[in-house]
Amino acid sequence: MPLYKVNDGESKIAAGWLIDQAGLKGKTINDIAVHQNQALVLINTNNNGCGKDLVALVDEVCNTVFAKFGIELSTEVRCFGHEGELNLLAKKGEESELTAVKNAKGTR
Repeated sequence: MPLYKVNDGESKIAAGWLIDQAGLKGKTINDIAVHQNQALVLINTNNNGCGKDLVALVDEVCNTVFAKFGIELSTEVRCFGHEGELNLLAKKGEESELTAVKNAKGTR
């Protein structure tokens, strides 16, 4: 199991390796899938996936890894749109790019 030393007495385990070893590359729930080549990437395969499916896949991945290895994964969420990465952490008084996109589409 690949370990990366963080500091004295603490190490990180490669989550991608755990997901891969759990056989989850390519796992799909509706249109949301674990990427075939990069286990840390979840993709919307046909642009028809929804948040509910994304959350279900994340839960499935975390539960499967925990069942197999007894290790609880934590998420580091980054979202990408057609123009690249979206800033989800706007400064006080500003809209995030994600909110701005929703507003532009009238789906707020």
